Amino acid sequence: MIPSDDGHATGGAPVGSGGEAQAQPAEPGAPAAPAAPPAPTAPVSPPGPATGHRQPDAERFDALFADLAAAEEGRDAHERAGGYSDLVAEAYADSELAARLAGSVGRPVELRTARASAAGRLTAVGRGWCIVRDGASGLRVLVNAARLVRVRLRGRAHAGERGISALSMGAPLRQWTAEGRAVRVELSDGGSSEGALDAVARDYVQLRGAHGFDVLPFAAIELVAELR
Repeated sequence: MIPSDDGHATGGAPVGSGGEAQAQPAEPGAPAAPAAPPAPTAPVSPPGPATGHRQPDAERFDALFADLAAAEEGRDAHERAGGYSDLVAEAYADSELAARLAGSVGRPVELRTARASAAGRLTAVGRGWCIVRDGASGLRVLVNAARLVRVRLRGRAHAGERGISALSMGAPLRQWTAEGRAVRVELSDGGSSEGALDAVARDYVQLRGAHGFDVLPFAAIELVAELR
């Protein structure tokens, strides 16, 4: 306490030797003064991505390895294709026309001889003959396979022995004879003959017409078409 001129004591902070007020210790029980906030610091930028680049030699090696891998894949594909081709060639080497035709029974086919043609659904195949049913008329056509010059099929299927009839070309003609069918026979010389089937022998067929009987050797027949 410092006495004033009027004799009363006045409070005040003690003054240091430099004239500055000295801080007084906090009284017991008084709350502590809040701490001053820390001074702001300058933001630090995050490190940027690495700016280094690959050496040209490494890039060349990568390209070389990629080329080698592509060449290896191409060689494997070529070998697989070659193996498949060998299997296909082997399968065809042991096949015959009757088996090839029998693989398309029930499917549309187009058959052509030197002077005639037939198209429709293939219904039966034997050794030396086949039968096609015309899709529009429903009539049957028997084709002498020995006279075929072109066969157009829709698939690659082959059939085994069970798909090929062991009967000769005369067998279906005998059935048609029993049914009393009239037919038109296309011949290899470009001619034709029409009449009712009268008889079927081992190597020829006989038609009955208005002028008598036409005897037609199997070897000269290209196809026999059923008439209404």
